[in-house]
Amino acid sequence: MRRDQHHNSTLVVFGDSLSDNGNLFNLIGLPQPPDWDGRFSNGPNYAEQLASLLHMRLDDRAYGFAEASDTSPSLLVNHVPPHAINLSYQVAQYIAELDGHKPPADATALINIGSNDYDSFFLNDGNPADLPAFVQNVIGSVDAAINALTDAGFKHIILYTLPDFGLTPNAQAEGPAVVAAVHAVDLVNNAALAQLAASHSNVHLVDAFQLTEAFAADPKTFGFNNDLTVTWTAQLATGTHQFAPNELAFFDGEHPTSAAHGVLAAFSDAVLTSDTAQFLDGTQSVIHAGGGDNFVFATPLDPTRSGLNDNYTIYGGAGDDIIFAGEGNVTVHGGTGNDLIWAGAGNATLDGGSGHDVLETGSTGVNKLIGGSDGDALIVNRAGTNALFGGTGNDLFVLKESASLVKPDGSFTFGQQMVSGGGGHDTLRFIINDQNPTAERAFLAEFARIETAFDQAAKHGHAGSFDIDGLHVTGTERIELQIDSVSTDPSTPYLITHAIAAADGHGGEVSNSLGHLLQTAEQWNLLTV
Repeated sequence: MRRDQHHNSTLVVFGDSLSDNGNLFNLIGLPQPPDWDGRFSNGPNYAEQLASLLHMRLDDRAYGFAEASDTSPSLLVNHVPPHAINLSYQVAQYIAELDGHKPPADATALINIGSNDYDSFFLNDGNPADLPAFVQNVIGSVDAAINALTDAGFKHIILYTLPDFGLTPNAQAEGPAVVAAVHAVDLVNNAALAQLAASHSNVHLVDAFQLTEAFAADPKTFGFNNDLTVTWTAQLATGTHQFAPNELAFFDGEHPTSAAHGVLAAFSDAVLTSDTAQFLDGTQSVIHAGGGDNFVFATPLDPTRSGLNDNYTIYGGAGDDIIFAGEGNVTVHGGTGNDLIWAGAGNATLDGGSGHDVLETGSTGVNKLIGGSDGDALIVNRAGTNALFGGTGNDLFVLKESASLVKPDGSFTFGQQMVSGGGGHDTLRFIINDQNPTAERAFLAEFARIETAFDQAAKHGHAGSFDIDGLHVTGTERIELQIDSVSTDPSTPYLITHAIAAADGHGGEVSNSLGHLLQTAEQWNLLTV
């Protein structure tokens, strides 16, 4: 799929609570608050966000509690006829509304369903011996939906694998045996879905399972708290404000937060619109993405296989690339084009090359980020040991400062930061949030010290070059403090607002290309502190 081919066309979504944007609520009044506006989350879901990223209109037919197979025991009783919300009904109802006509030009169908079938199987104490036949019923129902939509005129159908439901707080609470069982069922189901997708030339597979495995292995890389069992609803129930909504992956025991939905939308967009998509599994240590716009995504190593290595060297080549290098000790060369490149918990060397690039790592290790030519954004965790080189162009250096950097005595656990602006008019930005008032006050005082050092450098004839509190800065024309806050608008409780609370000096403007890449990075939750 090319984004420009589907601009202003329609995305028709079939599925369950992950995709439902209020259909079940309109039918029977569920879910209730704190679920947001009829969604099973605290904000817009991935389908809504994906439609926006693809510049498509959304026609959402999904229902919470819907199942793929009409033979699966219903999870929703005493409300609606048991099959009036399932996949077959959703598809049949849509086709009936076409009244013999074709779908809108360049319309794309999306199917993401099956988790409720397996929930019902386990909740009804299904016999493990019956599971293979049960899986075939689920897959057969999805196949029937694909065939019906194809016959109706859809030239493009997006099919999702199931995420790893063994990672959900509810599964984790049941213990290792349940986690292993759910994980195993996901693998069997998803292997069958992959075979099904391969048998249909108009089906594009989005492997959500790969994404959930990656952010479960290294949640911080995707902006989330490392403890995935902490949910937004649990925090609301206790009245605490320890975490902002974009710091938690799960809304409740089963469903993602809007921020996690956003990561799935970004992942889906990259899979669907890139010329090539490569998933790294440790079998190759040197990767050449080649020409075109590429998506390269490192998945966690399989602990049951020997000889795997995630210390990658990746070459992005020509085109606009999105590269996640994983949690090993990695080196990435973006090459030409406007690239988004980020790495996980290991030590990283990220070289953007020519073009406008966003380079990011939340690692607390030793990292080197090189912007190259044109204006770039280099984003790191101030807990790490980082060397940042801007090169030519107006560059933006971002140091993320989380509350965990503040010790009980008010001192900090900062790593050493070397920031070299190079040519152009460069800006050094510090990002904090206001969830922890004690930490916020400490960071405000720290920025005041940095601003004094910045002003003294200008006064003594070496403007933009100063040393303080582990910062070794040269060639930077502006400093800024950004404070992130949770929206106080009751209609957008999921939204994070950004405010430049203090600034000094005069930096260059961020280009439109770099601004667009920064929006993509935020969609991936990479700017969360």
